[in-house]
Amino acid sequence: MNVSARAVTACGVLFVFMVASLDNAFAFEKFTEYRIAGDQIKEITKGTVEIESPATILISFQDDTDALALESDQPIDDCFDTLNSLIGDDLRYAQIRVHETALTMNGVLITECAAISRR
Repeated sequence: MNVSARAVTACGVLFVFMVASLDNAFAFEKFTEYRIAGDQIKEITKGTVEIESPATILISFQDDTDALALESDQPIDDCFDTLNSLIGDDLRYAQIRVHETALTMNGVLITECAAISRR
């Protein structure tokens, strides 16, 4: 085997090793799911948007406990509208799922934001 053939073989082995390593690195995924009764929501606001920062939705509660901040690297307008439609609604709740290890710039992504009937 000449020198250039060995170099190509070594590069090929290195490439396979790197790809195999990437598969293992992304084997762990973390999701957090929230279920919030509509009648417990006091106010929905958008956080300030900064360059290269995720978009933020702030949910304030009727009992004045700490607000919940949800972040996403994708636009949040649809989720914001969905949550606003639930304020004070005792027949529906919000179901929100956040992917906290997403392959995005900041690693956060709202993957589900739905209004669900309690019945």
